[in-house]
Amino acid sequence: MNKQTIINIVAVITGLTLVALNNVMGHYNPPFSITYTPFIMTIIIAGINYSLYKADFSATVFYSFSLLLVNDFLIRTYAGGDHDQEGKGWISMFFAITYILSVISMLIYSVAISTDNKATKSNIWVVLTGAVMTVFLYIGLLSNI
Repeated sequence: MNKQTIINIVAVITGLTLVALNNVMGHYNPPFSITYTPFIMTIIIAGINYSLYKADFSATVFYSFSLLLVNDFLIRTYAGGDHDQEGKGWISMFFAITYILSVISMLIYSVAISTDNKATKSNIWVVLTGAVMTVFLYIGLLSNI
């Protein structure tokens, strides 16, 4: 394995570990995972995943949106347990904040990492397609949990 592959593996493991720790801490202190999700997920998606974007942009966008959905699912089922309508509203609001910050960071990377105009357009379409699919999955699967 070369150095870049090891860095990418460490980035994936670090991201998954932070999501898990965020939700374990939220299980014992429910406001924690709900409140700090925008910060933690933005650090993962915009910071830790930087080397992954350069290696395979499309796969990293898929991984990042998957992390958002998994984190939201874990908050709704494990970290905070059953929520009343107000609690679900707060979770949805913090998911929306995280989602917007994540899409913005991915769009910035789509322009910064691209080598030419065609690659930039392709990367932007990948981000926008992933963003739309994430919204549909969120509305269809997670909004009622």
